Amino acid sequence: MKVVINKCFGGFSLSPAAVARLAELEGRECHAFKQDLSKGFHNTTHIPVPLDCNEMMVVCFDVPNPDDFSEKELWDKHHLTNRPSDRTCENLVKVVEELGDDANGQCAKLRIVEIPWGVNFEINEYDGMESIHEVHRSWG
Repeated sequence: MKVVINKCFGGFSLSPAAVARLAELEGRECHAFKQDLSKGFHNTTHIPVPLDCNEMMVVCFDVPNPDDFSEKELWDKHHLTNRPSDRTCENLVKVVEELGDDANGQCAKLRIVEIPWGVNFEINEYDGMESIHEVHRSWG
């Protein structure tokens, strides 16, 4: 089984280009934006940026104009995460294989680790650096 993990200090994240490719594989659109917080958090506006932009604070949505939606609706229904929780997802693995280092988000160095099928595993993280460990029993 293939698992995607981060192998540097910083943290697991996908680049906007990787988010876009993952969205494409899922049949969704992808648009990248920087958030303009100059009018306060509750008056955020979104400035379009290219999908190859790998700056901090870029967010992706499946709608071309996120300012048309309420904040809750936008994040609940249209946000495309750059931190997917299923690290064994076939599409996620495919994106990292296809894009290589271009899949890396800010402060990330994504790698694919193969582990035997059926192993009960967990991803351990220290300051963003991740490793895979087999789950075992412990008492007391």
